[in-house]
Order: sequence, then C-alpha cells, then structure tokens
Amino acid sequence: IPKNKLKEASSGIQNGDIIAFVANRTDLDFYHNGLAYLKNGDVHVLHASSVAEEVVISEEPLYEFADIKRYDGIVVIRPLEPSGGKNE
Repeated sequence: IPKNKLKEASSGIQNGDIIAFVANRTDLDFYHNGLAYLKNGDVHVLHASSVAEEVVISEEPLYEFADIKRYDGIVVIRPLEPSGGKNE
C-alpha cells in the first residue's frame, strides 16, 4: 500500500496484522516491521523502537508513522487460522 493511500486503507487492517515498511532502496525490501495495534479507532504500530530501545506502541496512527522519506509504503501480512489438519 503506497504511503499516500494509508489513511484510506487503514480500515482494512486488523489487530495483529504484520506491517512491513517498504524501503525506497533497490538493494533492500523492508526497513522495519511491526504489528498492527488498534487504539481509539486508529491503526497504530507495535514495534521495537531503536530510539526508545524497547517495544512500544506508536503515538501516532500508522498513516503518520509511515510518513518517513525512506518508506515507500507498507505490506500487510495476515497470518491464517490453522486449518485443523493432523499436524497441528
């Protein structure tokens, strides 16, 4: 999802979705990742902060958090529920 479309697309993101921040470099796919965390009706990011040196929930919503020059957008990954097979 391009970062200029994140505000509109946030309604489709669910709590616990994996958020991968797309790099704007040709030699790197992703700069950072975290988990979607729904707070006060907005999607925030639960992530390991290098600034805070701990796991935090972003103060700003995802669409503002991702508005960093080195990010082109995000990829949302949603783990599936187990299918009930015998290997579980």
